[in-house]
Amino acid sequence: MKSQFADLAYGYEKENQNHARIERCLGVQLAKLDKYHTMDWKEIQEEGDETPPWYVEQKARKLSYAFCREHYFSPKGNLPSCLIGKHKIDFMENNGNGVVFFDFTDKLMYWVYDGEEYRTFEVEEKFVRGNRVDYVDKPSPVVHIPLSILKECPP
Repeated sequence: MKSQFADLAYGYEKENQNHARIERCLGVQLAKLDKYHTMDWKEIQEEGDETPPWYVEQKARKLSYAFCREHYFSPKGNLPSCLIGKHKIDFMENNGNGVVFFDFTDKLMYWVYDGEEYRTFEVEEKFVRGNRVDYVDKPSPVVHIPLSILKECPP
């Protein structure tokens, strides 16, 4: 059975591996945010820059993009999708620019937050993850991001 501790360690490892690649992909410098922050990184802006900063979240997946396309579907629309906690999308909506990166075992894909596009996504209000030996998951809202809209991050 999976462990939350092992999953978190895997996620932190992948964040460290992908930090520079994500910066290159977005063309910005990113500062790692606090462990308990909603997002993983925030754009480092020049003094006087009044534009909303980029906030970036990375979700490390222990499966391939191809496997996800074949086995993970949104419940109503039955479209291949990947999940992210709704609170992360809410944060992007309330704080400016946002990007979600999905680190599959075979590719690094991303979606740039777009409010109109987001309103077409399925939200599952009471999603419960699979069991973990050291954590009991409570139902929480998740967003199904269609795989068809993800873009690949260059190496």
